[in-house]
Amino acid sequence: MFTYTQRAPLGACDRGRMPEATGGASAFTGTLVLLFDRVFTLREAADRLGMCLRQVRGHVAAGRLRAFDVGDGVERRALRVTDDDLEEFVRRRMLAPPMPRGRGGRRSSQGGR
Repeated sequence: MFTYTQRAPLGACDRGRMPEATGGASAFTGTLVLLFDRVFTLREAADRLGMCLRQVRGHVAAGRLRAFDVGDGVERRALRVTDDDLEEFVRRRMLAPPMPRGRGGRRSSQGGR
């Protein structure tokens, strides 16, 4: 379990000290508790899911797979996926087990034929 507390907007740094929060939409003054065991790069997530990196990026872009940015760039982001988010992604995409078919393997809409 990781605990992170922020008292000022991201990027507001003065010689290694975080200034006091000034308010506004970007100021976070609470405690953020991160509950995950492992963080994966998108390539590692793709390997675990058995798909290519391009597919994983597409799922992230579409909002189907949650990821967060650990980088400081806008054009080239460093995205990561938690183990919990990978599990949730797989859980949402699980297919229901097939329904058992009747005798003979066919479904008939004509009664006893």
